[in-house]
Amino acid sequence: MNEEVSPAIGALLDLMTNPSLTIGQRIEAARAIIEFEAPPAVFELARSFLMGVAENADFDLKIRALQLVRKVEARRVVPGEGQAKHDVALAERMAAARERLAARAEGRWTTPNVESLAEHVEGNGLAARLQRARLSSLRT
Repeated sequence: MNEEVSPAIGALLDLMTNPSLTIGQRIEAARAIIEFEAPPAVFELARSFLMGVAENADFDLKIRALQLVRKVEARRVVPGEGQAKHDVALAERMAAARERLAARAEGRWTTPNVESLAEHVEGNGLAARLQRARLSSLRT
């Protein structure tokens, strides 16, 4: 361990690794380490201890150890790539919306002519295609 270990973490490590204490007491020491910030090496020691308890102890101790490990694993999960892509797309849409609002406030944004838009939709057959798609979806 290259990182500085505080006196409290050192004392908890001593308790967790003390074979004269009960496994339950040692789990409590591990809990105090794993539920709060700790250097990665210390965290990994506590996690390894808890996984060892989970492999070798009776059911009650096993479940306590696994619950602690799971609680910490759940906290360390980061959003997946899909979430990151969603966040980027949302940020881009928000930036575009802010730009439109600023342009409108400065008088640079003009509302499209509704009549010419309707003519455009009718002129290229978009309205008819949308109507057919809507009717088709109602049939299924």
